[in-house]
Amino acid sequence: MIIHEMEQGSPEWFQTKLGKFGATDFQTIANGKPKTIETLIYKKAAQIITGHREETYSNSNMERGLELEDEAREAFIFEKGLSVRQVGFVQSAEHVGCSPDGLIGEDSGLEIKCKEDHTHAKCLIHVAITGIYVCHGKKIVVVLFV
Repeated sequence: MIIHEMEQGSPEWFQTKLGKFGATDFQTIANGKPKTIETLIYKKAAQIITGHREETYSNSNMERGLELEDEAREAFIFEKGLSVRQVGFVQSAEHVGCSPDGLIGEDSGLEIKCKEDHTHAKCLIHVAITGIYVCHGKKIVVVLFV
C-alpha cells in the first residue's frame, strides 16, 4: 500500500489518480454491465496514454459535502477522541486506490457523506441495524453522515 500525501483536488492529486481505478469506479464495476465496464477500462487506458483526464461529475450533494467536510471531520475527532490523518490518495495496487476523507490508525478509514434526506435516513437505519456501511469498495470502519 502506498499513501500519497497531497491535498485532494490539487493538480498533483489528479495526476496521481490518472489511469487508476478509484472508489467511485468500484460501483460501476460492481454493477456488472459489460459495456459500461469496457468503457471505463478504455477511459483509464486513455488517461495512461494521453496523460489527460475528462472533467468529473459533480452535483449539489457532492458540493455541499466538500463544504462541510472539514467541519464534519473536526466534529468526529472531538466526539470520538480519535486521531484522523488526512491524505491524498491511498494506492492498494498499481492501478487501484481511493481517496478517503481520513485514515484512522493503521487499518481504518473515515468517509464523510452528505446525502439527500431520504438516502441519509436509509443509511442511518441500515447502519443502526447492521453496523455496516460499504462505500464503493473502500474498507470503511467509520462513516459520518452530515
